[in-house]
Amino acid sequence: MVFSLMLLLSAPTGQACAYNPETGKVSYSAQATPAYEAKKLDWFTKNETLQYQGGSYRKFGPLWPLAPFEIEAIHEKGEIPIFIDAGNYVDNPDMIYVMASSSECHFQRYELQ
Repeated sequence: MVFSLMLLLSAPTGQACAYNPETGKVSYSAQATPAYEAKKLDWFTKNETLQYQGGSYRKFGPLWPLAPFEIEAIHEKGEIPIFIDAGNYVDNPDMIYVMASSSECHFQRYELQ
């Protein structure tokens, strides 16, 4: 947690997290990418579970700041990318993430049930 917060605080002021669907990467940008934010969708606001690799994931905790290099896209729910911790290539990771606010680089954590 402290590591993520320190990285986010060290990001250039005014930088958003922009998702590029062609590369599956998130990077710092002057422009946010609200089309890839989950916060506006019913399944997000209704706290529905997410399914990935046969596992069920439920919302866990408050929104979480993450630096772009800490995560990578591995799946999608509709148009919304689902992320894992970078390099965590296990079948059922303990935690997955969706972007809640690209302008603030905040992600919602989902915990494996």
